[in-house]
Amino acid sequence: MTVYWTFSYIIPKGGKVGLQYIYGANCYEENDSCTIDPNEQEELALKLMKSVQFK
Repeated sequence: MTVYWTFSYIIPKGGKVGLQYIYGANCYEENDSCTIDPNEQEELALKLMKSVQFK
């Protein structure tokens, strides 16, 4: 099994609390035939993390 993790801790400006964000992509293919593109997964994770808005 191949797993790609992207994580961050997001804190609003002037905030005293934050949000822990963990993104994982799993590949259950055997024999190194995983078709997950780690760069694509990282890009998707960062896009989701950047979309967080604190109110």
